[in-house]
Amino acid sequence: MRRTRPSTRSASPYMMPDWMASTADVPMTAEQLAGLMNDSLAAEGIRALVEKDSYEVPAIFRLISSRGDVDEKAMYNTYNMGLGMVLAVAAEDVEKTLEAVRAAGETPYVVGRCEAGEKGVVLC
Repeated sequence: MRRTRPSTRSASPYMMPDWMASTADVPMTAEQLAGLMNDSLAAEGIRALVEKDSYEVPAIFRLISSRGDVDEKAMYNTYNMGLGMVLAVAAEDVEKTLEAVRAAGETPYVVGRCEAGEKGVVLC
């Protein structure tokens, strides 16, 4: 097993233009993302939807889940499930954000979106 590579290199100032709403350097669990949404990111009536099949969950997390008999909700509320950083941007800024992340040498994924609903995070 290898150590986790810090994602702070990719969040350097040259990659963080004014149009980027927020970043969260993970390890951030779904529960912590919900806290961030509640504290600062989202207005009342906005929730984050995280699409679980939008990226590859690393094998170590699948192993912990199966061998430890840990249910999915507990896994997402305990581990970051392989997401190293979350960038919150307006829908119209997604493409230029993906380009900026690629230019920083990373592989980006669109893992969800915000929509009307009770504040928090929904795994779908």
